[in-house]
Amino acid sequence: MIIECAVSIKKILKYGKEFKWKKPAVCPCCGDSVLWGHGTILCFFTHIPSGLYLKRYRCNSCKSVIKLKPVGFFKGFQTPVATIKQCIKERHNKNKHAAEPPRSNQAYWLRNLKKNIQAILGESMKNKIIDGFDRLLKLGFIPVSCSIRFIR
Repeated sequence: MIIECAVSIKKILKYGKEFKWKKPAVCPCCGDSVLWGHGTILCFFTHIPSGLYLKRYRCNSCKSVIKLKPVGFFKGFQTPVATIKQCIKERHNKNKHAAEPPRSNQAYWLRNLKKNIQAILGESMKNKIIDGFDRLLKLGFIPVSCSIRFIR
């Protein structure tokens, strides 16, 4: 289970493992209030070559592991949502890829977005890439996922 937290990436980088994460009040899986610290894990994100130490907790009842991460990233993606959207917008409007992140990532996002727009929103939204991105987000989907995945 991953929980998004409104925290500063700069502060996480500055303090590393010593960063003071706010402990969740209850387990999101079972609702138990007894959560034990389960250490930190080094996770890598685009634009942060050194990685970030993210805090983990373990539920005493259901034994699930909860990882806290900064807000602004899709589940399973290392690039911020805003960067992904900006790259897609640049590719769609200017017909060229942004300098960063890698071109292969940008092509992957655009290909999956087009596929998801057609599958979920239908043929009428096929050429409305940016509107489709926003509508899929509103519906709770990860617009650039290779499979139909929900944000939560």
